[in-house]
Amino acid sequence: MENEQKKKRYYRRTIDLMFLFVLLIVYIYAFYKAFNFSMLPDKYVFMALMVAAVIYLILFVLALQRYPTWFVVIKRIFIVLLCALLGTVGFFLRKVESTTEKIATVNSTAQTKLFILTRSDSNIDSIEDLQGAVIGYQNGSDVASATYMKNLIENEVSGTQAYDYLDYTSLYSFLTNGQIDALAISEQYYGMTKATQEGFDEKVKTIHTFEKEAEQVENKIDVTEDVFTVYISGIDDAGSPDQMARTDVNLLMIVNPKNNHVDMVSLPRDGYIPNPALNGFNDKLTHTSLHGIQNSITSIEDFVGIPIDYYARISFTSVAQIVDAVGGIDIDVELSVCSYDESQNRTHDELESHEGQEVVCAQQGENQHLNGAQALVYARHRKTEGYGTEGRERAQRRVIMGVINKLLSLNALTYINNLLEVAPNFIITNMPSDQITSFINHQLSDFKPWTIHSLISDSGINDRQQVASLSTENGPYDVYLFSQEEIHEIMNAYDGAKKLMQLKDFSFDLDNLYENTPAISDDPNLVWSSMSGVVY
Repeated sequence: MENEQKKKRYYRRTIDLMFLFVLLIVYIYAFYKAFNFSMLPDKYVFMALMVAAVIYLILFVLALQRYPTWFVVIKRIFIVLLCALLGTVGFFLRKVESTTEKIATVNSTAQTKLFILTRSDSNIDSIEDLQGAVIGYQNGSDVASATYMKNLIENEVSGTQAYDYLDYTSLYSFLTNGQIDALAISEQYYGMTKATQEGFDEKVKTIHTFEKEAEQVENKIDVTEDVFTVYISGIDDAGSPDQMARTDVNLLMIVNPKNNHVDMVSLPRDGYIPNPALNGFNDKLTHTSLHGIQNSITSIEDFVGIPIDYYARISFTSVAQIVDAVGGIDIDVELSVCSYDESQNRTHDELESHEGQEVVCAQQGENQHLNGAQALVYARHRKTEGYGTEGRERAQRRVIMGVINKLLSLNALTYINNLLEVAPNFIITNMPSDQITSFINHQLSDFKPWTIHSLISDSGINDRQQVASLSTENGPYDVYLFSQEEIHEIMNAYDGAKKLMQLKDFSFDLDNLYENTPAISDDPNLVWSSMSGVVY
């Protein structure tokens, strides 16, 4: 009898030790991910490790003692739940890291994949079959990857023809309608195109995959200490945000990480500024992006007189998915709006015929809670008389601010998983992934509330002028002429953030308020609000 009890105790102890061995493996996996996950401050990881070690030690001691069966069962259930929790944490950390790399057009990973796609019904099944084929390459935001693939293909296959275009959305359309035979596309944009193009897996196939060593980018800006600027460009078209499309949302964010302060500048889409792609002739700001995101950045830098360090571009029709991912937003709604639901991915013909769409309304009032479909309806409306484009821009600013406020709130962790699912499909940025993680790590290390100050361009005037991108025969066109004062205000916000002026150094001259501030551009081709009434 005594021998049987010893065997039972030995058997029970062995089972307990096996449970602890599995838990140890899960510990190693979870904390390996945590220590290699640069977003998490080390102090939090060490604290978690100490707590985990104490728990493991207690469980180990308990495994060596005799306890009633019910206690042993509860202990084992606890170990299973702990394993599930730590395994989920490890998986989640990897998911966050992967999402950051997908959003960033510049990342710090060792390798990236590059794909060659053809139509599913094509007889091109391998890279050797590309001889004489027309291959599409993106020469916009992903030009480095395209150039790399072009050189590899030309070295392996003779007689190919390159078809360069600025965005993958158009190139994918060219591929599916037979205008090109193959498409070279990087891993980041492959996932984005797959998510935004209906029937992707049925229409195309991958015939070859390259691997490319990631280029090491020198980070000249410390985003945890230095003031930096981010240009947020929102396009009002479905599909990948890399496409050539007019920008309806143009926000310039001056970020001061030391003071946890953001100056958010809203630039009117019809702002009248020089377009570098058209020999510097004046054009609408929204049209500068038709020549690529970098052209818009150069336009704004030259006009406003401050550098733009990073950009983030979003497809504004994806706002519904983003708003739903953060659990809705609470914003002021200027007027009641009802329209057909355009929040789901549909073809252009379906949108025009309103096939399968329901009416969605956003009600006027302060601090209204909007879901994704309501936010999209409100952000796109501009037909009410007296509201127009300016009203739509105000609505879009409010929607973006609503999302930003949600991301900066203490509840952000509760919906971060949902946001990770949709963000890679609709957002791209040239901020390196290690810079993004450094910024988040810094905020988690010393979490403080952020303040946001909005600078709205509204002291200029609406006018009619010829624009470089449109025919003079149908002009002049509606534009917004900036005032010199509002440009001074933007420059002062950036200059003040950079200098962190001390109160004892503060002085001004009532006769010349801009004496000690940066000078605005003296380009004689610029047209200011004070020069309205004459078509230039």
